Amino acid sequence: MPRKKTIQPAPIQTIYVHDGIASFEIEIRDNSCYLISRGSHKRDAYNEKLWKVMEHVVQDYLSPSGRKLIPRNADYLRSAATFTNQFEIWGYSGIDGEDPSAIRKKLYTDVKRQLKIFEGAIARNVKNIA
Repeated sequence: MPRKKTIQPAPIQTIYVHDGIASFEIEIRDNSCYLISRGSHKRDAYNEKLWKVMEHVVQDYLSPSGRKLIPRNADYLRSAATFTNQFEIWGYSGIDGEDPSAIRKKLYTDVKRQLKIFEGAIARNVKNIA
């Protein structure tokens, strides 16, 4: 017996753009109306966790002029193990029996990647202002 077709939630807003050559439809969505696909609930939960952690990291590591100077004993991004400890201090771990190896292997690398992207954006912005 075939499965029921997934009913996608409606977007918040739909914008139609026609530039003379092609027509585009732009959908505006937030966390209340994500598209549903295979594994999307895990992906969406991971993205929410990543951005909650990034709020802490950006506040601790970045300023409008660039990267802050962090003392070595306060630098929780110096290794994956120290990041995992800080993650648990913030209270994000251990609730659902999450394996800390996933924090070290995936979340830590994604946080470092995002931080590098933000640093580059700030550096370009400061360079353009000067």
